[in-house]
Amino acid sequence: MTEQQSGSFWRSLTAFLILPGTVAFLVPLLLKPDAGSVHGDGLAVLLIGVALLLWCVRDFHVIGRGSLAPWAPPKRLVIVGLYRFSRNPMYVAVLVILAGWALAFRSTTLAIYAACVAIAFHLRVVLNEEPFLARTHGAEWTMYRARVPRWLIPRALLLAALVVSVGCAVRLIGDYDDTLDRGVTAVQQQTELYLMHLRSAPGAPFDRAFHDSVAASLVVLKTRAAALPTYAIVTQQLGNLQAQYSDFRRLDSSMARPFPAAAIGSVESSIAVSVESILKLELALKRGSSPPASTPPPER
Repeated sequence: MTEQQSGSFWRSLTAFLILPGTVAFLVPLLLKPDAGSVHGDGLAVLLIGVALLLWCVRDFHVIGRGSLAPWAPPKRLVIVGLYRFSRNPMYVAVLVILAGWALAFRSTTLAIYAACVAIAFHLRVVLNEEPFLARTHGAEWTMYRARVPRWLIPRALLLAALVVSVGCAVRLIGDYDDTLDRGVTAVQQQTELYLMHLRSAPGAPFDRAFHDSVAASLVVLKTRAAALPTYAIVTQQLGNLQAQYSDFRRLDSSMARPFPAAAIGSVESSIAVSVESILKLELALKRGSSPPASTPPPER
């Protein structure tokens, strides 16, 4: 093993111990019941999750030439092994481990912890990781995203869990929530990349994965905003933005190719206006100002 390979190995090992080591093992050990029997079915699920996690870490290290840590991400897009079936098998593996802990101890606390981690993973993927991958891997990421699903569970179940859980959790958030800023900006960046792709390849087919991803993100963001007492107008604007994306989805799915450049410009302009409006309202809240009670919906 060369010095460079040795350094890469230790970085991967350190990242593994700090990140999934903490989320999937240390915290569950602290949360588990002090007394009670351990059930074998839960241990079997936990071991399956560990095996899946180690497989993913190995692919990150060997194929991607990086680690799962944000400070040392893979240099290459990993699309082999379990990544042929899910774009986020490492997160799925951690959730399998957490389900194993909850099942092994028949613990409601561990089950709630697993649900909270699942929501956190989804938000991180949608708001941070996918925009980063789109910027760094371009067309390779676009093709991979269109071919492989984000998760392995039905999207409807995931959305239902997000709506219920996020709506309950955000009551603990203060008057200003910068997650909405980042989320709306991420949706806009994702849209810009998609429209740029349509401009360069107007014959490209309708991308269902893009529209499903945006729809899921906006559901989460609107639910989050609706739970905050000072965000009524932001919630309304997010509803307007959802309607615009629904119109765009219908247009994109029915439009004969090549996609007209004028239509791309119209979509880009209308969405940019709505996003700018939301971000201005967010800025007013950040500064402590009161936004107006309501605004008329944008023209579509």
